Amino acid sequence: MLPRYGGAIDTIQTLPDQPNPSNGFLPAALKAKFDQGAIDAKTYADLLVVAIELQYATKTEVNQVVAGQVSTLDPVTGKKYVFSVTNGNPGITEVA
Repeated sequence: MLPRYGGAIDTIQTLPDQPNPSNGFLPAALKAKFDQGAIDAKTYADLLVVAIELQYATKTEVNQVVAGQVSTLDPVTGKKYVFSVTNGNPGITEVA
């Protein structure tokens, strides 16, 4: 299962209307908050890439699989299928 994003999405909306040194909200803080959404999105995207890579075989890994076939019968339809790997490309074929 892929991880869900749990970060804040309203960082700009929650800021005061104007920068003000008395409340600690200076122009530099505005710049940092403005960039925070993009930083969070990139961090989450990187996390998703890692999660996906851990769950699925890469093309190189698939190419290293010994070519072969596995037959199976669909218990609902009664159709027979052959799962095969040819030249590193997986495939499913319905057999009459």
